[in-house]
Amino acid sequence: MNKCIHFLVVLVMAGAASARADLLIYQYRTVNTAAGNSTEFTYSYRGYLIWDLASNHLSWVSYSVQGSTRRYSLTEGTPIVATVAGARGRNYTVFTGAGSSDGRYYQDFNRGQNVSLTHKTGQTIQFPRTFKGQSHTLLTGATPRVTDNLHVTVYSPARTKAANDTGQTTEDVVAGLQAELEAQGYTNQSPGAISQLGSIGVQTVILMPISIRPPPPPPATPPGP
Repeated sequence: MNKCIHFLVVLVMAGAASARADLLIYQYRTVNTAAGNSTEFTYSYRGYLIWDLASNHLSWVSYSVQGSTRRYSLTEGTPIVATVAGARGRNYTVFTGAGSSDGRYYQDFNRGQNVSLTHKTGQTIQFPRTFKGQSHTLLTGATPRVTDNLHVTVYSPARTKAANDTGQTTEDVVAGLQAELEAQGYTNQSPGAISQLGSIGVQTVILMPISIRPPPPPPATPPGP
């Protein structure tokens, strides 16, 4: 039996209270450097992070372009979140997680300095405008592989205000982002995932998701004469 570190997922429950919970919407970019099987290569993807302020439940919509293929993926979970008091009145918000499953070991850490953000017409909140983070993944087995990831996550005030002013839920925002991406030719790599938002249970959380399959490594350089 695989030993995993699990995060108890406090998912958005149906009901008036959770339906009106305010959200924060971010855009992010992740750059990944992978090594294994005698190759090393870099790839990247972008996406959206939807943060439910009532539960600290996070949902990611990740997308990438590889050649002529456009695809996106949905991931969700509830990480460990803490506010850390720094010097000279500075405060930082941190979210992090770690775990293992089926020979995959990972850890993730993201930090940002709190500032005043307008998240709803006439309302502000102290939260980071920008998170910077990194994660590391080790795949074991017949062909071990290691991936190091750097993340930059930036607040989207227009999307956040529009969502909160109209009372949208996480599911509403995710569905809207799916529609935008599919209109641009992206294909859902995780069909049915939107219907799972709001379910109750325990899951292994993969922070700053890397569920989009990386591109194949570049061909090996042929030996010289």
